[in-house]
Amino acid sequence: MIILNITYHPTWQIHDEWIQWLKSAIIEKAESVQGFHKYQLLKLTGVDESAGPTYAVQFYADDMRFVQNLRAVVGATFARQGMWTHDLVCFDTTMEVIN
Repeated sequence: MIILNITYHPTWQIHDEWIQWLKSAIIEKAESVQGFHKYQLLKLTGVDESAGPTYAVQFYADDMRFVQNLRAVVGATFARQGMWTHDLVCFDTTMEVIN
């Protein structure tokens, strides 16, 4: 099992619009990619939120093909959201479930 973890840090200025976009544009698309099992949307706690909150979305999948396909979908979706260039920081990590 592979987990693709994408961490997001939106500013408060775009937060409400961004969270709706995340759910409709990213999570819904991920659910349609072959190999998808489930996802979790998490909010980090105990961190400085003065500029905005920090979230992580974890997508669980069969193998790395899902990760590659989802990165292609997410990358294309982000390209259309250029308006958030200065208001959103994100990065992803890939993990393998061992136990």
